Amino acid sequence: KEQAYNEAMKDSSCLKDSTDASILNLKGANQTLQEELHKCKQLQIDSDDNYKRAIEKIAQLETDNNKAKVLINSLKEQNNYMSSLVETASKTQEDKTNDQNVLQETIKEL
Repeated sequence: KEQAYNEAMKDSSCLKDSTDASILNLKGANQTLQEELHKCKQLQIDSDDNYKRAIEKIAQLETDNNKAKVLINSLKEQNNYMSSLVETASKTQEDKTNDQNVLQETIKEL
């Protein structure tokens, strides 16, 4: 009877040691998982921040693009105006040349 008791106590002690070791292993695994979860949460925060910065950058680029379009249209209008001035100046020069020719012909006739 005593021997059975001693064996049972020995088995119980081994089981307790095994259980304690398993608990320690589980605590270690849990700690590792907690650390990994923290890293994942930080990565998510960083990812969200990067996404927000990208959205802000896209909005800024769209604003800059719209400003560039307005500037391009303004430059086109200025170019058209300048072309019109050049055309008018050419016509005026042509008219002066014609007037000069007529005047010279008139002088010759006189």
